[in-house]
Amino acid sequence: MGYYRNYLGEAFKAKGLYQKAIKNFEEAHNIFIKAYGPNHDDLSITWNNLGSMWKLTGNYNKSIKYYEKAYKLIFNTFGPAHPNLAGISSNLGGVWYLKRNYKKAIEYYEKALKIYEEKGDSNFALKMKTNIETIRKREGI
Repeated sequence: MGYYRNYLGEAFKAKGLYQKAIKNFEEAHNIFIKAYGPNHDDLSITWNNLGSMWKLTGNYNKSIKYYEKAYKLIFNTFGPAHPNLAGISSNLGGVWYLKRNYKKAIEYYEKALKIYEEKGDSNFALKMKTNIETIRKREGI
């Protein structure tokens, strides 16, 4: 049932119905907690999705809060090189960029870059390099 709610959240997100998406992601999260407990890695899915939704609605602080929860859970469960950390780090970099904290954005883009390079994902690695270089050129960092 949690996955069903998560998929519904994705569908509402795609239609631009953000409040309905948030409600479904929160319901999925609660179902996962009841089914698996508070430390299961599936919780990172809903935290990441909620981070995405709060980013889309402009609530960057709340977005960071959820992305950081997802990051911490995956990091503590699987270690610093898990592939999911790359995507979450990229997401965090994007939110920090929107908040105009360019040093933090670069910090997270560099974390993502390292993981993408380690797993041989040249497309996403190139995207992270481009993000980092763009910020450095624009902001003189």
